[in-house]
Amino acid sequence: MKKFVFLLAIFALVPTVIASTLFNDYVNDGDTFKAGGHDFYVKYIESRQKLTFKMDDMGGMMTIGECEIRNDIKYCFEGVDYPQIKVLITSLEPDITIERSFSTTTPTLNEETTVTVILKNNGEKTTTAKYMDRYPSGLRVFSATNAGEWEGNLNTGEEEQFIYVIKPEDIISFDSIAEVSYEFNGEKKTKKSTTVAINVQKPFDISAGISTEAAEKNEMVDYNLTITNKDETNKLIIEKLEISLPSQIDLVSASDELKQQDKKLTVSGAIEKKESKTFVIKVKSPRVGLFTITSSLNIRIGGRGFKEESSKSFSVGLSDIMPILNMSSNIKSNSPYNVYIAVKNYGKEKINNVDINIESDLIGNIMEKKDIAAGDTIEIFKKTLTAPYLEESKKYNIKISGSYFSSSERQYTFEKSQQVTVEAVAKIIQITRELNKEEFYLGDKIEVKVKLKNQKSEEINEVDVTDAFPKEIRKSLVGEVTGYLEKLNANEEKDLYSYSLVIPENYTASDIEFKTTVNAKVNGELVILKRVDNVEVLKGEKPKEVEEEKKTEEEKKTSGNASTQTPESSAQEGKEGFFSKIFRWIKNLFN
Repeated sequence: MKKFVFLLAIFALVPTVIASTLFNDYVNDGDTFKAGGHDFYVKYIESRQKLTFKMDDMGGMMTIGECEIRNDIKYCFEGVDYPQIKVLITSLEPDITIERSFSTTTPTLNEETTVTVILKNNGEKTTTAKYMDRYPSGLRVFSATNAGEWEGNLNTGEEEQFIYVIKPEDIISFDSIAEVSYEFNGEKKTKKSTTVAINVQKPFDISAGISTEAAEKNEMVDYNLTITNKDETNKLIIEKLEISLPSQIDLVSASDELKQQDKKLTVSGAIEKKESKTFVIKVKSPRVGLFTITSSLNIRIGGRGFKEESSKSFSVGLSDIMPILNMSSNIKSNSPYNVYIAVKNYGKEKINNVDINIESDLIGNIMEKKDIAAGDTIEIFKKTLTAPYLEESKKYNIKISGSYFSSSERQYTFEKSQQVTVEAVAKIIQITRELNKEEFYLGDKIEVKVKLKNQKSEEINEVDVTDAFPKEIRKSLVGEVTGYLEKLNANEEKDLYSYSLVIPENYTASDIEFKTTVNAKVNGELVILKRVDNVEVLKGEKPKEVEEEKKTEEEKKTSGNASTQTPESSAQEGKEGFFSKIFRWIKNLFN
C-alpha cells in the first residue's frame, strides 16, 4: 500500500505535458514528411504490428500508443489503417497564447476603450515572456499599472491577466496586433495575437433618405437629412448646412430652419450632446429625367472641424423598376467579398415579365424573367465570394440592365453599373517553376524544379511549400513535391525541391495543371500564396527532330553505360549468373 501511495505522489509531481500540435493526421506507409522543421519517416512492419518511426534519421520501433521525445519534440504512433499510419507530433517548448478583448472596436473620438489581455503558457516549459501592444500616434494608451506592456515568468499552464485603456485622439482606422516574445534554446521566439480591426468613429452621424427612387411627373418626393451628435460631452455646432436642388425640380416645402436662396437651402445652429435633428424638404418635377439632390455640411465638435457631403438621386417619368447593387469597389485578391443584387418595383402596379440581365466578368452572367408586385424587392444574387488570385491588380465591370412593358404597352428600360478593382496580392514571395523543355508529348518526361525568392526586406518564417497536379500522372512521380524552410532571409532565393513525371500514353486531357501553394508567416500573420502553370500536352506523332533528339539522348546513355563496363565485369556478371543457378538448384533439392 505504501508503494502505491509513493507512486501516486511521484505522479503528482510530474508536470502534465501540454504541447502545441505540429502534425495530427494520417500519412502513407513509407512516407517521409516534415513537421516543425524536422524530417520524419514511417515504415510499418505488419508481421510484428510495429512501426519504424524516425525523426531526422534517428528513431526506433514503436507499438500503437507509444511516443518518443527528442529535442523538445514528441512524436507518437496513434494507429494504423494500412497503408495509412496515424501519427501525432507536438512541440514541448513554451507555447504562449494571447487573448485580447476590447470593450468596443468602434470607439468614437475620445471614447475610452478597455483592453483585457490573457497570456497563457500552453507548453511544457516555464519561460520569461514579454508582452507588447503598440498603437499609432493618434491613439493614447494609459493605465495605472500597465501601458500595453507586461514582462514576467509564465509556468506551464499558468495564465496572466491584466487590463489597460486606449483612447483615440484622432479619426483613424488600423489593424491592432499584439505580440509576446520569449527565449527558448538560445533563440528568441515571437508569437502574434489575432488581428483586431479598430475603427474610430466620428462623434456624429449623418444619414440622408428619399421617399422614392422612381416618381411620376409632379409626384411629391420627400428628401430628409438627419444629423446626430454622438458625443457625450460636447455640443455639435453646424457652421453651415447647404442643400442644393437641380434646376429642373420644384421646391414644395421645407423645414422652418432652412433658408431658401434660389435652388439652395441653408441653415446653421447647434445640436445638444446625444441628440439629433432632421431637416425635411418636399420636391416635385413636371419634367422627365434623373435628378440628384446634394448636401454639404461644415460642423465643429470638441474643438475639431469636419466637412461631409452626400447625395441622393431619383427619376421622374422613367422606369418604375430600379436595380440595386451593393458591393465594395475595392477587393483584395484571394479574399472574401459580399455581393447583393436586387431589383425593386417603385410603381403602384404589379409589373409582369421583367427581363433582368447581369453581365460581369467577375461573378458571371445571369438572365432572369420576374413578375414584381408594387413595392416589392426581388433578390437576384446574394453571396459571399472569394476574389481571384491575382499578381497584378485588375478592374472588373458589373452591369445590371433590363426592360419591361407597362400596362399601357410602353416599353421601359433600366440600367446600373459598377467597376470593381481586385487588388493584387502583396509581392512577398516569388514562386519560380522551371521545366526541362517547352513542348511535351504523350510518353514524355516532365522535369520540374521549384524555387522561392523573398521579395521583402525582412525575413519570412515557417515557409511550407507543396506542389499538386492531376492524379492520373502521380504514379510516375520521382522526387519531392514538398519543402519547408524555418526562415527565408530578406531578398534570399532558394531551390526548394525537384521532381519528374511521365505523361501516360492514355492521358486524355489537353493540359496538365501544376499548382504550387506556399504557406508562410510574415510578422506572425499567416500568408497563403499560389502559382498555377498549365502545360499543354501535344497529341499525335512527335516531329522527326523531337524523335531524333530523344534517340540521340538514349544512345548517349547506352554508350555511356557500355563504356563503363569492362570485360572483367561482364565475365563476373556471367559467373554470378551461373552460381546463382547452382544455388537455386541445391536449394530446391533440399526443399
